[in-house]
Amino acid sequence: MLVITVIALLMSCDAKEVNLYPSFTHTAEVVVNQEGAYDEAIDIFVSEISEAIADLDTDGGILDVMIEGMFLEVTPNAASGVPENSASRTTSSIVLTDWNGGEHLLIEDLSIELTEVTQEVNLQSSLRKAGVKQFRDILFAIAQNDIPAGKEKVGVRLTGSPTPSGSYINAELKLKIKIVVEYKTDI
Repeated sequence: MLVITVIALLMSCDAKEVNLYPSFTHTAEVVVNQEGAYDEAIDIFVSEISEAIADLDTDGGILDVMIEGMFLEVTPNAASGVPENSASRTTSSIVLTDWNGGEHLLIEDLSIELTEVTQEVNLQSSLRKAGVKQFRDILFAIAQNDIPAGKEKVGVRLTGSPTPSGSYINAELKLKIKIVVEYKTDI
């Protein structure tokens, strides 16, 4: 009898609103293979972010988009046919370019040791608040399909210099961004 009562109570309840927080990770990469300082562009295509959000397959309205984490995966000697990596470390900055061409620092002068093996550097403690806010605003605009006309990509630049100065960098740099989308839906 108790089971029937619980089912009857559940059936008579009105729909409830709940918030869901599905996430996905977007990766963009560049290979640096040169002597001395570098300045490499990484394009994050709007369509890739839109498709990833659509793939979350969640009904309801999008309330927010948050950056849960950013990581830089560094793989030395990723390019063949060029000299091997001779740098022991790199000092890197990551700059976001907004819809209007304005630049916003995400990371400034982060020292990364270039080891023999692939490593993942957690960027969380080095992120600049203003740059992350601008990036979040861009991601939210993409989620809301509120993209300025003609804007197909978001620009990110990785700049840096090797230690010792003038040494050769041969490394693949993958920027990984974990994105959380907040939905409100009825159950």
